[in-house]
Amino acid sequence: MKYTFTILLFLCLFNALAQSDTLEVNINLPAITQALTATPHEINAGIGQSSKSEQIIYLPYEGGELKPFKLIEYDILPVELRKEIKTYYGQMLDDPSVGCRLTLANGEIRVSLLSASGNIIIEKNKESSSSSAYWVYEAEQNFPECNVEEYHQKKQSPGAGNAIMFTSHGTQLRTYRLALLITNSFYTAGGGNDAAVNAYVASTINNINGLFEKEIAVRLTLVSPNNPVSANIFYNYGGSTDLTSECVLEFKHFALK
Repeated sequence: MKYTFTILLFLCLFNALAQSDTLEVNINLPAITQALTATPHEINAGIGQSSKSEQIIYLPYEGGELKPFKLIEYDILPVELRKEIKTYYGQMLDDPSVGCRLTLANGEIRVSLLSASGNIIIEKNKESSSSSAYWVYEAEQNFPECNVEEYHQKKQSPGAGNAIMFTSHGTQLRTYRLALLITNSFYTAGGGNDAAVNAYVASTINNINGLFEKEIAVRLTLVSPNNPVSANIFYNYGGSTDLTSECVLEFKHFALK
């Protein structure tokens, strides 16, 4: 089921995820890219059916050990950007409870490996001149303490062959269109140019979908709030931190067309 109204979301920078000790690894990106081109699309394979892929992609996991994954491609971007940015999801063959979200853009990959024990991030080592140099680290959650009584719910793990399992909100996947309003600070942190920020946003939403689809049966897809000015999947209002009512009204004018 797809809901065609647009959500207004303001992305800001926060320190909710801290980086633990990093491990530098070398990734054979040409081999991964070639394997990804042969993976099936969700339209043909079915939602969550990464097991139907005949391609096995090896990605570094804890300690840098290579683990086999099966992925399928799915669309969360406007048509204009789907050739430049590709998004995939799937699961580890050895342990189907480990989900994978992979984004391929600008000649590099960004990967989130999510399991009950934590979240492993794989991203390009920007400090290295080598195109194969990547960081592997565990994202540590440092959210503020909440004084609300905890509610413990038994977690369920996806079964083999199903990369999406809805654990708390039924079996109907609901899709929402998402329009993003960002600040100059976010633009700079995301790479400082349109291509880099588009890839950064796409990777972030791809990773968020990995959690939302499993926990609340919701998928976010990105729209271009600048349409028809550009195909960017964000609207940079030009400020540093504060949003004005005029800025929000201008954003709605573009996003809700």
